[in-house]
This record gives sequence, C-alpha cells and structure tokens, in this order.
Amino acid sequence: KEIFVVTRACSDSPSIRSDAALLSAAASLKDLSDLYYSTSERLLYLLSDRSQAIVRCTLDGTVVDSLLLEKGHLGLDHSIADAEGITMDQRRHLYICSEPRQIHVFAPESAAI
Repeated sequence: KEIFVVTRACSDSPSIRSDAALLSAAASLKDLSDLYYSTSERLLYLLSDRSQAIVRCTLDGTVVDSLLLEKGHLGLDHSIADAEGITMDQRRHLYICSEPRQIHVFAPESAAI
C-alpha cells in the first residue's frame, strides 16, 4: 500500500510525496481500493474491498472511526463485496460502487456519518 499527496496538481510544477502518517491510518486495512476527501468534514475516507471497511481519518493520519461494510452493520442485510469506489454528494450521502455493477447509497442518518 502507498498513499501519495499531490500538491499544485494543476501547476507547471506539481509536487508528489508519499505520506507515512496517512499510510499508518490505513495500517488496519488489507488493501486500498479508493480514497475520498470530504472538504466539509476535512476527513479522508479510505476504502478497502478486502477488509470490507472504510477508515475515516484526518490529513495528519489520526483515525476518527471505521465503518464496516459487512452484513449487520450500517443497516446492511448483506455484506458489500468488491467495493471499488467511494464518493459523497453535497447532502453527505455516501456512495460506494462495487462489483458487479452495484451502487450502494447511505444517507447520513443510516450511515452514522
């Protein structure tokens, strides 16, 4: 696993560096499928399909909490297998894309986010 931070991405001199603090926040995860940064919360969402989990952390690597994508958690009647993508809309609805061709939507009340 590796997490890179890109600054000045749209400039003539972008900077790319590995981030050890963020990588330590992901230590409990078996892999990283996708990342999402919530500007309103100032939190980074780390998605792992193999761990069936999301870790939410600050940009300094402090873990805020973890959300399990397994049956019985977050109101799920089945586990989310092969979660590959994560994003959030302005109403804080969390979207998780998984194989094959599935989109799971969590409202703030049901996802406890």
